[in-house]
Amino acid sequence: MSDLLDFLLDLPKPLPLDGTEADTRALVIDPLLQHLDWSSGDIKREPYAGWTNARGFIDYLLMQGGLPLMVLEAKKTGRSFSIPQQLATQRITTYRKVRASASSSLVEALDQCLQYAQHTGAVYACATNGADWIFFKPSHRHRALPDARVIVFNGIDQIVKRIDDFAELLGYTSIQEGKAEKLLLGRELKRPLFSMRLQDAFPYHEELSLEEEDYSNILDQFLAHYVEELTSEQDFEECYCPVRANKTTIKTIEALISSRVESSQGTVRSKVEGFNEAMLEPPVFPDMPSGRTVILHGEVGVGKSSFLRHCELLLRTSGKLGHAVWARVDLLPFQDRPFTAYDRDEMLQLICREILGEVAKVTELMNGSYDPDEWAHLRDIYNAEVRKFQKARYPHSNDSDENYIEAARQFVWDLSQKDPQEHLVRVIKWLTLNCKLPVVVALDNSDQLGLHFQEFLYKMSEKLKSTTSAVVILVMRTEALASHSIREHSIASVKEQFLVQKAPLATVLGKRFERILARLPHGYPATSQKVARDRVSVLIETIGYEAKIGSDAFQVVQAAGNGSLRDNLRAVSAIFRSSPKAMDKLVVDQHLHGSARVSVAMVLRALMKDDLSSADGNKLLPNIFTVDSQMTMPYSLGLRLLQQIRSKSTHVNYELSSLLNDFSIAGVDRVIVERTVQRLRYDRFLKISHMSPDMRGEDIPKVSHLAVVLLDMVLNEMSYVSRSAFETFIYEKDVYNNMRSAWASGPGEYQKKFAAIGKLFADMVREDDLTLRGNIDTSQLEHSIISPLPGVLSNNG
Repeated sequence: MSDLLDFLLDLPKPLPLDGTEADTRALVIDPLLQHLDWSSGDIKREPYAGWTNARGFIDYLLMQGGLPLMVLEAKKTGRSFSIPQQLATQRITTYRKVRASASSSLVEALDQCLQYAQHTGAVYACATNGADWIFFKPSHRHRALPDARVIVFNGIDQIVKRIDDFAELLGYTSIQEGKAEKLLLGRELKRPLFSMRLQDAFPYHEELSLEEEDYSNILDQFLAHYVEELTSEQDFEECYCPVRANKTTIKTIEALISSRVESSQGTVRSKVEGFNEAMLEPPVFPDMPSGRTVILHGEVGVGKSSFLRHCELLLRTSGKLGHAVWARVDLLPFQDRPFTAYDRDEMLQLICREILGEVAKVTELMNGSYDPDEWAHLRDIYNAEVRKFQKARYPHSNDSDENYIEAARQFVWDLSQKDPQEHLVRVIKWLTLNCKLPVVVALDNSDQLGLHFQEFLYKMSEKLKSTTSAVVILVMRTEALASHSIREHSIASVKEQFLVQKAPLATVLGKRFERILARLPHGYPATSQKVARDRVSVLIETIGYEAKIGSDAFQVVQAAGNGSLRDNLRAVSAIFRSSPKAMDKLVVDQHLHGSARVSVAMVLRALMKDDLSSADGNKLLPNIFTVDSQMTMPYSLGLRLLQQIRSKSTHVNYELSSLLNDFSIAGVDRVIVERTVQRLRYDRFLKISHMSPDMRGEDIPKVSHLAVVLLDMVLNEMSYVSRSAFETFIYEKDVYNNMRSAWASGPGEYQKKFAAIGKLFADMVREDDLTLRGNIDTSQLEHSIISPLPGVLSNNG
């Protein structure tokens, strides 16, 4: 620390006002990072990040364990951030206040920090001009960005005065220890004393053996292609499971396209020989149907995108799409961009260009007859403007005047690039009305961008519907249609709304497993390929049997998906990636007993191991005991809330306001209960009928399938309790990694140590629950709350 202090004191004061961004890096940032123990291998300088028409390079991306940790955006030393004195003296403020009073240089830096953090998944962000340093956490599950805590260092002198805080925010080791998290969240992380001694109890486990690595590589290849995703069209067609309830929807969409194809047959006017023809008067086709808006909706992960893909393949197979444009745009990549009022136009331009790109791809395959990028067709699309341009600039010209033609080309090109939405409408209008070519625009995964984006897309689809005969298919979550902000909006009045149903998981797995077994390469005896094939084939047979009988282990897999087929398949992949020792045991069991079984404990271990490598908030089995700050909330409060909601919901529509009132009367702080409910919803234990981030008093929370399974069965498994202890108490990175290695190592002495920790945690939760029930008036709540926790958490556990 003394070396860091000496370095800061030796810096010129003030920093050079005419310095460049490179000077800021060389003079201040690079030496600082070196003093704070960042090695060159952990610092990525200027990695590329961005999207179409929004590219950029991150000044610094700080990494730990191969994962992005902090985005650091550097500006010139001469670019003032103009931090108001009152904010600078507060030291800690909010993002809203900083942005509202910041200079344009700081606003630009903050926007870049947000954009790059969202693109990379970095946990923290920092903007600096060498003298002023602004630290914040771009996203947090319990706090919206405007209210996020921001720590400001206004000048080198302030860094010197608060050097400990600065080192904790930017130091390599201190970030590992959670000190930056503590400062930016404003609360202590509760670490029991026994967790400090776990380092001695769990020595580091060796790396994967060559055989294990070889096996993992083989697994990753076919899991990626046959379980999680069906990358080829042939695999998709053979493995897709049509749901009977969806057949009516398929027939409706097919009839919709067919009617347009039939009505579009006839004389097509797509080109003109000269400007003397009456192209200003659009042709009228009485038999051409008007535009339509169709909504396909369903819960998260039910397979809406796959259903849309299936519809497209059916239409292509029947030859319907040979005479129509099917432009399918996956909006999922756009979720990295914040959809806010100030960048609405930019988002609109990007999406319209994406749709135009898809339209151009399809029309290009039609021998160029309808290519909207060709000059002859662009001239048709902008005929009125071209005529006016000709009359004003080249009144005596004709089609043979090369100077006029070149000027007109540039004029039309500039017009087409000026307003992408207007150009999109013109192109589709030209294709559908002038060329009589049916156009279907399918916009998929729009729910990933939020509710305001749904309204925005609907307005765009309405414009296409009223000015063209295009069909716009919006694919969204069912909750979007019931959300508060658009409940009264006209999007909810679209008549053609179709619910997409999910195929049974057992059926889906049966088809995919059959495909895997058919494609598994033959392995020679005593080779890793043969060992891998034996393990995979036995596991496929075993999971297939568990699915057939609906065993407890398979119930856990289904619960982990919580209604999402995507997560169900991820859970199955996690079981495949279990340790080779576990796989060998299945092979031996089948050899000795003629069959093998997958235990609940094995499934839990596999899912929890997968959660370790997943992004926060995307857990297959979230920790039901961690509801928020462990300083204020009892470990068992989340369980008790789920019990109360499940019990009440069986005979009445139990509103959120009633839940808060009941616990408040019983003696639990209303704010704590509300924050706990929000956390339970975030972790998918509770379901609400809308997508709005804020819950209202009249909302009716429902206990999810995941929560039901955890309440009724998983709490009786020591594996789950051990994992909860693991996730709840471990904040030191070294301890975390060592425990992770022990957890993944399978049965043995490590398992015994985990069992001991799990038992200790169970004891703590039970004591905590006794205290909770002793301090509240349980007569105000359901009878289930009076009873002790079940299974391993009971007094006899």
